[in-house]
Amino acid sequence: MIPYHIIILAAGKGTRMRSPLPKVLHPLAGFPLIWHVLRLAESLNPMRITCVISPDLQDFFSGSPHRIILQDPPKGTGHAVEKALENAPDLAQAPTLVLYGDTPLLTASTVQALLDLGGDMGLLTFRAPLPNPYGRVLCKDDGHAARIIESSDLSPEQKQNPDFPLNAGIMAFQAGILPNILPRLRPHNQQGEVYLTDTVAFIDGDGGCVRPLSVAAEEVLGINTQQELQTAETVIQAHLLKQHQDAGVIAGSSVVFSADTVLASGTQVHPYVVFGPNVRVDEGAIIHSFSHLAGCAIERGATVGPFARLRPGTIVGEASHIGNFVELKAATLGKGVKAGHLSYLGDATIGDDCNIGAGTITCNYDGTHKHKTTLESGVFVGSHSALVAPVTVHQGAYLGAGSVITKDVPKDTLAITRPALTTVPRWSQRRKKDTPSS
Repeated sequence: MIPYHIIILAAGKGTRMRSPLPKVLHPLAGFPLIWHVLRLAESLNPMRITCVISPDLQDFFSGSPHRIILQDPPKGTGHAVEKALENAPDLAQAPTLVLYGDTPLLTASTVQALLDLGGDMGLLTFRAPLPNPYGRVLCKDDGHAARIIESSDLSPEQKQNPDFPLNAGIMAFQAGILPNILPRLRPHNQQGEVYLTDTVAFIDGDGGCVRPLSVAAEEVLGINTQQELQTAETVIQAHLLKQHQDAGVIAGSSVVFSADTVLASGTQVHPYVVFGPNVRVDEGAIIHSFSHLAGCAIERGATVGPFARLRPGTIVGEASHIGNFVELKAATLGKGVKAGHLSYLGDATIGDDCNIGAGTITCNYDGTHKHKTTLESGVFVGSHSALVAPVTVHQGAYLGAGSVITKDVPKDTLAITRPALTTVPRWSQRRKKDTPSS
């Protein structure tokens, strides 16, 4: 456990996103921005995590194991940290790391390097082309930071000076610093906001030491616009692709991963596959193009797609084949199952070596409740069959094509529900005779 209290600031309005969705709930690699920051914070195993949030995040944080503080209305980063430390003397005196809910690409190794800097305070900085909207970090001859000037307060000369490092906002305070500094912060802007960046000047003025650490700009990218969100998506997808390729996965740049996608070595992922959250694919499986997977597991040697959709709760068994335009939802398939085309299998358990004909559907919803379909091993389902749940087809049974199965089918039987064929002799000739010529 690191002896740090981590504060995550996530109460900003995010108006520049131009979206009714709160900024930190916008998705990145399948998960909200704030999820990535929380996962980073939790991986550091701190003494405590406190999240300062706005009212519209309360549902997301319902049941959270972390300390949740409401900042309403938001009055700046300094005020947010002050709120986080109110009525918590043990936390106020602890070393404190401040993260931001809209900075999802930060890595644990960078944070650890920041914590290891020493001094009274550590500060992440970066470089970016001019012009840019970031605050500048003014450093002394010894390289230590003296103060931060917000972008709106820069002089024309300072805005054009390429020598100033830029403020990334991530700060690490040693024990006892914040209780001394926070009461001295004052608003000095039209919005009446209290800036945490002013702590740098106070620490330096008191003879303290603020040590900057320069990192790559993409790692501290803050998400404030839809364009920046797309930039972050491009960055994280490139990182995820490299991780999977380094682990022996065959995949290309058109594949879309979630941050938690688990792919075994030797998995083949063809172009334009999309992985939603919580997907595991075992060794030797092949995912064909234009398939969408979420909340599912694909076992060894199975094939999926093209144009397949696997929804949450699905398990595709070893060496099974799920073909084009097949949708699975909460379905567990055993070994060697074949569902080649144009089928929907929902709330179903399908045993080993079953064959599902084209156009088969499980009718799992009665308008109020979901019901389960069970196929035991070796069942053959003819094309265009409908299984009206709840229903069980026992081992080795055959279902004739076009059947509507509403009752359980015994073992090793043939079940057919379609009507008998009726033919009318000489129909074609009679029709032609009775049809006027045009």
